[in-house]
Amino acid sequence: MQSQTIDWKNYEEAAKAMAGNWRKFECFCWLGRNEVDEPEKWCIVYTSNRDSQLMGQSNAAAIAKVMDKFSDKFVRSERHNHWAVGYVDGYSIRVYTRHDKVSAAFKAWCDIGAALENYCVLDEDDYSDREYKASIENIMSEGHIERDEAQAVYSWLGNNGHNLESHDDQGAYPKEEEIEEALMSIRGEDMAADYKDDTAPLAFAE
Repeated sequence: MQSQTIDWKNYEEAAKAMAGNWRKFECFCWLGRNEVDEPEKWCIVYTSNRDSQLMGQSNAAAIAKVMDKFSDKFVRSERHNHWAVGYVDGYSIRVYTRHDKVSAAFKAWCDIGAALENYCVLDEDDYSDREYKASIENIMSEGHIERDEAQAVYSWLGNNGHNLESHDDQGAYPKEEEIEEALMSIRGEDMAADYKDDTAPLAFAE
């Protein structure tokens, strides 16, 4: 979401502030203005960029689920080049209908803005899933191990009091020695289980 101070709960005031906002962007030319009706009634908003971390990616995905419900007469996906972050992704949204009523699409955007002001994550389950998957990738990379073993390491670390908080919003990044400790324990337990199976007495049918 953009950093402009707007009362998203007030649809009318938000609409007045956002309609035609793209005309105020510095060094910007919206090529899509020639492809929509009444471009002055549209706004442009951004949800993520090339460098977005897990929370930004998660929120962008949640926003997409809402915006994808509207036709391109009211919502259009946008990707614009940016000198600092390569590109930015977002939407052009029709703020006012032809009868100058605030559109349902823009109201949906306002609801998203209000939700983010209340809490920074739109979908906790999605965000947690992304954190977990990123953590597994980090463990695979740091420990030079396969995914199934990395998942076992993650579980072992969590069960044995190790810190698995996300690092810089890129998932947990356990130290190499922590991964080695977990692997030694896991592999030792597996070897013990295999030995127990190998030495178990055979049962003979009478």
